[in-house]
Amino acid sequence: MEAQAVTVDLQPLFEELTPLQLVELDACVHCGECVKWCPATAVEDDLKNTPMDKIAILRNLVQRRHGPLGFLKRGLHDEDIQRLAEEVYRCTACGRCGVVCPVGINCQELWPAVRGALVKMGYGPLEKIRETQGIMERVHNPFDFPQSDRNRWFGDFRPKDRAEIVFFVGCELAYRVTPMAEGAVKVFSAGGADFTVSRDEWCCGYPLYALGNRSDEIRLEIEHNIEAIKKLGAKRVAASCPCCYGMLKNRWPDYAGELPFEVVHVLNIADELLQSGKLRFTKPYAGGPIVYHDPCYLSRGWGAGEGVIEEPRRLLRAIEGVELIELPENRRLSLCPGSGGGIRRAAPELSEKMAARFVEEVKKTGAELLITSCPAVYERANHILSMTAEHKVEEGEPWGVDDRAITAHPPFKVMDIMDFAARHL
Repeated sequence: MEAQAVTVDLQPLFEELTPLQLVELDACVHCGECVKWCPATAVEDDLKNTPMDKIAILRNLVQRRHGPLGFLKRGLHDEDIQRLAEEVYRCTACGRCGVVCPVGINCQELWPAVRGALVKMGYGPLEKIRETQGIMERVHNPFDFPQSDRNRWFGDFRPKDRAEIVFFVGCELAYRVTPMAEGAVKVFSAGGADFTVSRDEWCCGYPLYALGNRSDEIRLEIEHNIEAIKKLGAKRVAASCPCCYGMLKNRWPDYAGELPFEVVHVLNIADELLQSGKLRFTKPYAGGPIVYHDPCYLSRGWGAGEGVIEEPRRLLRAIEGVELIELPENRRLSLCPGSGGGIRRAAPELSEKMAARFVEEVKKTGAELLITSCPAVYERANHILSMTAEHKVEEGEPWGVDDRAITAHPPFKVMDIMDFAARHL
């Protein structure tokens, strides 16, 4: 039976996609290089979910209405749009395909734009998007934890009323991976950085943006945070979560114009303190080999340029006793563990497969400790490791101390780099 043509307004595609992105649809030469490197494709049963195939579907949709024969007004098939909507959400937007693409197609920027258009057209995981928006409107974080609990991790830490640097904590660190926040505060303090934390921080807006939601709620979250930061007199804002970092650096200006402060990563600050001699480590590391994983949005993402790549390695090598080894796929070609881009909400089963593959790759290195600077990687790796432990950590469960959840004997442990550094001051 022939697929039924439907009337669909494609104008949202032209609102969300830039002229360059529309040109990129025709630039794809179908060489298949992206297929070799796509971490989602590697664990998929259906090999149709590749960057190359998604571009082909999207290009066909656009050309049927706006190509050389667009005047024929050929009908669009609902199943084609549904397939595109399904496949663009089975992707973390990790950006590895863009690194290897011979013509430089930036899918890391393309797929979020397509998601935004599809949601406007009435396609995508709309129920999950509405649910996430409702949670954000109520408590300003995607986990549905009380806003009143956001600063519980402070402990004895008392933020200044004004400082040169504001540490943007983010939802993951504030609620679920608190050692990352605590470690950053200890490292900044030990290095004498003039910093503070906003007591009135809200979500950066990334969870909604990644899912394709372009509602006013994103703007409200962003504008609230900017005003809170301005009151603290900050010249720089240092984010830890790579998704927060990318959102602040590259999407906040889209909603609020030029920012009145510079956006950096916490590792940039730590590296500056280390290079200036203000940050020193006195406690040697006495464990086995360490492997560092380059988070997608730090090593190759969201306009990161050359990325935050050597800074973490300098920090680790400055600690006596550290034997740093590398994953086979590292730096700008690091393997995505299936954590970001909204995939944990939109395609949780695929996220788990990608995380399991990543854990196996870490095991092969023989490392005793996996160091990361991404809370989502921290959570995903620990989640997979905990499946063979006495206590299985469920989605949404607060983590607390990094090795609390692993009560069996995992092949390696997972720790945040700032937490690790803080333990060797």
